[in-house]
Amino acid sequence: MLIAFAAMLTATSAVAQNQITLTTSKAVGETIELEIKANGAFSVEGATLVEGKEYTIADANGKIILKGDITFLDCGSSMLTSLDVTKAPSLSELDCEENQLTSLDVTKNLLLSELHCEENRISSLDVTKNVNLTDLNCSANQITLLNVVNNTELLELHCSSNKLTSLDVTKNTKLEELWCFDNQLSQLDLSKNKQLTELACSLNKIQGQSMDNLIASLPVSTETDGEKSFLGVIDNTTGKEGNICTKKQVAAAKSKGWIPQEWKGDAGWIDYEGSSDVSIKEVLPEGEASVVAIYSVDGHRLSELQPGVNIVRLNNGKTRKIFFAK
Repeated sequence: MLIAFAAMLTATSAVAQNQITLTTSKAVGETIELEIKANGAFSVEGATLVEGKEYTIADANGKIILKGDITFLDCGSSMLTSLDVTKAPSLSELDCEENQLTSLDVTKNLLLSELHCEENRISSLDVTKNVNLTDLNCSANQITLLNVVNNTELLELHCSSNKLTSLDVTKNTKLEELWCFDNQLSQLDLSKNKQLTELACSLNKIQGQSMDNLIASLPVSTETDGEKSFLGVIDNTTGKEGNICTKKQVAAAKSKGWIPQEWKGDAGWIDYEGSSDVSIKEVLPEGEASVVAIYSVDGHRLSELQPGVNIVRLNNGKTRKIFFAK
């Protein structure tokens, strides 16, 4: 009897320990969607189930506690200001995108295979313990450093619109998709990513020899259905583009089965022809800015520098009058 009682206490303690705590800025009576999966039963405190995934906030402080051996949680777009998953060791999938989170600790979630925390306000994310991750999306945050060296199972990595100045993916040999646009990257080595078929790296600072190196490191496309690999390299819609990809570099990428693309806003991604093969050093003083667009003196947009006078618009908002002679 003592053994049975001890076992019951242990089980009760484990259930009590396994919980997720979240706080929303929504008011009492407002609804929130929570998709929860668990090994066995689970309970929700601080919110009342309406139907399906819909709950009504019941706690005056917006605090909700999920108790049980939870394996899956989707709490996206819920106006969350905090989320504590450190007591959910069985959690394998977490989707908390489009909230107001400033931090997220997943160092205790060793079984985590999918993490979507994009569109928050997170400045630091430690995934070094999450060696089972296959899908990580942390885009649209304020992350300055992302260490994915231990995440060797990664198939998809989306880390765009952060503040990254470097990104090492040389250990992520299974990587198939990498979206890292809108950061501050000046180089990117993809020589170990032989399975890669999608790369979006526009709105960075990759140009010259660094762009040559990036393209040289791309794997030869092995698409068997006739489709080429995707290379999103330029976005001139915001005036922030720091990449330069010339016609020669476009040709080099195409020779490896990659199709360089330019983002055109509502028109989406379109084929990119490449900028003039003239070195930027021949156009601008070193470090001044990067070229966004080239125009003739009568206002027609050009795809490259033409002999004579050209008007060059820079990504710092300024324009320069350039005389170019072949």
